Amino acid sequence: MINSSFPKIITSLVLFSLITLTITTINAQSINKKNSPSTDYFIEYFKSSEYISMITKTFGKDTAEHILKMTQYKLKRKHNFEKVNY
Repeated sequence: MINSSFPKIITSLVLFSLITLTITTINAQSINKKNSPSTDYFIEYFKSSEYISMITKTFGKDTAEHILKMTQYKLKRKHNFEKVNY
């Protein structure tokens, strides 16, 4: 079931929140499996040599190192440890 209601709490709209909501045309649990900072897909993308090279060229070595440091942490997501209906 797709929840088309607007979130009652603003933290649901934040990428790094425990509870995240996406567009109403697809179930949040499905899309968050790939896009959430708690997944291997997310970490693999941000650690890829192509991405890090682009960041280094655009923003410098310090920024690239900061991103690599950030990928050492997986964020807790409610949909990863319990069944949710949002």
